[in-house]
Amino acid sequence: MGKGWENMDHQTIQDNLWLLNDAELPAQERQVLVDHLVGCPDCSEQVAQWALEQQTFSALPKTEKSDFFVQQTAERIRALPERRGAFTWPAWLSLPQWSPVFGAGLATVAICLVFIQGAAAVSTETLLLAGMPDTESWMFAATDADSAILLGLPTE
Repeated sequence: MGKGWENMDHQTIQDNLWLLNDAELPAQERQVLVDHLVGCPDCSEQVAQWALEQQTFSALPKTEKSDFFVQQTAERIRALPERRGAFTWPAWLSLPQWSPVFGAGLATVAICLVFIQGAAAVSTETLLLAGMPDTESWMFAATDADSAILLGLPTE
């Protein structure tokens, strides 16, 4: 809608008459529709017909929910198979007694990878000195006797 709505042709306004029931329709646009209804018997008749239909449907007794229907629907929902994601583990793998087996298998794979790799890919010293200039030398010293013994450094 918006700007230029006043200049719309008859068909466009007729297609938008239903907006009269929209509480959020801006006043200016509502006024354009109302002004059109004053001068157009076809559109006025259409809106009157809609009002009559609305009154007719509003006058009908409200339907009550059937306890039988609610009960039957709930039972049908409960009977549906549980849906899971696209991938599900086979039922026998989901059993809790398999958890230790999977854990042991994962630990075995990790240990094998460590042995295949051999020594650590990066030493602790390399990590500690990362980004330090190569021209300087660095020495780590223990500040107490216990740390020196643990690190295998000479004690004073």
